[in-house]
Amino acid sequence: VSALRRGEDALRASEARLRRFFETPTIGTVVARRTGEVLEANDYFLTLLGYTRDELERGEIDWRKMSPPEWLPVSEHALEEMSARGTSAPYEKEYLRPDGTRVPVLVVIMRLPGADDLLSVVVLDMTRAKLDARERERLVAAVEQSADGIIMTDPELRVTYSNAAFAASGGQLPSELVGR
Repeated sequence: VSALRRGEDALRASEARLRRFFETPTIGTVVARRTGEVLEANDYFLTLLGYTRDELERGEIDWRKMSPPEWLPVSEHALEEMSARGTSAPYEKEYLRPDGTRVPVLVVIMRLPGADDLLSVVVLDMTRAKLDARERERLVAAVEQSADGIIMTDPELRVTYSNAAFAASGGQLPSELVGR
């Protein structure tokens, strides 16, 4: 009897750990079928993509339908990889919200054990990272195109970057200054 109780306690503790992981407030976690039907999803995922728990419970959420057509081949490749290895490599894609806006995400798919062929999907919102990357690109373009000479150095005052204007002022190419 005591061994049975210890086993039940261990099972409850394991389920509590799994539930805590599944309900993480910073990463979308999903259980879905390969066909697209989303069976379970945490609140973070639902909020990120503009769905409600009622829609989930009515079976109205389908990851294939919320994937823009140009992203379906990427998802299919990840599913093939998951079939071969048990998990996919992380890959970027977009999902469509019901209002038509797109959400850039990083996704990993894992096959869950069992005969029912269920998938565990982890979804990370990449919106902020994409905005930051675009801002960096704009700043780099501004520095590159600036008529003012701009250089960066390391603590030993070796040039790590030079824009064209600075290099041209000395009759050189930016690549010739790096490391000097």
